Amino acid sequence: MLDNLANLHKLCFPHKPWSADEFVGLKKSGCEIIASQNGFIVYRATLDEAEIITIGVHPDARRTGIGIALIGVRFSRPAPGSARRSTGYSHRNAVRCWECSPRYWSR
Repeated sequence: MLDNLANLHKLCFPHKPWSADEFVGLKKSGCEIIASQNGFIVYRATLDEAEIITIGVHPDARRTGIGIALIGVRFSRPAPGSARRSTGYSHRNAVRCWECSPRYWSR
């Protein structure tokens, strides 16, 4: 499974792909991974908040709702103010995701 995830990550982020071993390291460090054939989310959760490490959607499946669905699986009932975006506005795909799901985010 992690080999497939590494291959998908390479399609999503061709300039800096992660290996299966890097995903193993993330799991060992306490990260959780939710993945499908066309997308994935890697996050770390604490008692009252979660940090998205990365989220990726296959290039051919972007803008179909997969990213929002992955976030929804993990953050379907967040505590108010528990999810804060920390990536700057320079990442336009992340900004689109935030704009489509404002109920999940606070500044």
